[in-house]
Amino acid sequence: MRKAKSTRPGDKGITSLPKEAGVSKASLQVAAIGDVDELSAALGVAAALAPANLKRIIERIQRDLFEVGADISEAKGSPMLSMSRVRWLEREIQRLQEGLPPLRRFIVPGGSQLAAALHLARAICRRAERSAVAVVEQKALNPAALAYLNRLSTLMFAMARAANARAGVSEEEWAPRSR
Repeated sequence: MRKAKSTRPGDKGITSLPKEAGVSKASLQVAAIGDVDELSAALGVAAALAPANLKRIIERIQRDLFEVGADISEAKGSPMLSMSRVRWLEREIQRLQEGLPPLRRFIVPGGSQLAAALHLARAICRRAERSAVAVVEQKALNPAALAYLNRLSTLMFAMARAANARAGVSEEEWAPRSR
């Protein structure tokens, strides 16, 4: 096993990307990669709480997120993530939503432990998507990576709703206060 390498340039706020050395850790690109990494870690918490069928989906998503991160960092000359992965998310969203009651209002995030973890991951996903959009404003990015993050937040919302339904936890709907 390889020993962990100390990255002394990191002490000065500098890191390297596959095609670029001396990149500020405050760069939009590094921030987006960090947001995707944080999303994967949050999904790891959800996976620890999930039944086997959802755990398999979450673990597949985590592997896809490595490809999203590689696309953001331009780890390869050609895009890593394909649109077939976006279509897979769409099929999973459809499958999960079939058994859920229709939405009438906004849902207050929470419920079961698994649903709460998925709602948190969804919020992190939306931040990762915003970060990736900021990168796109500076340089080209695999369109599948952006589409994936967009659909993924929808899937996590559906997964959270399904987790609450399976746990018998009712969703709390948000209603505006009367003035």
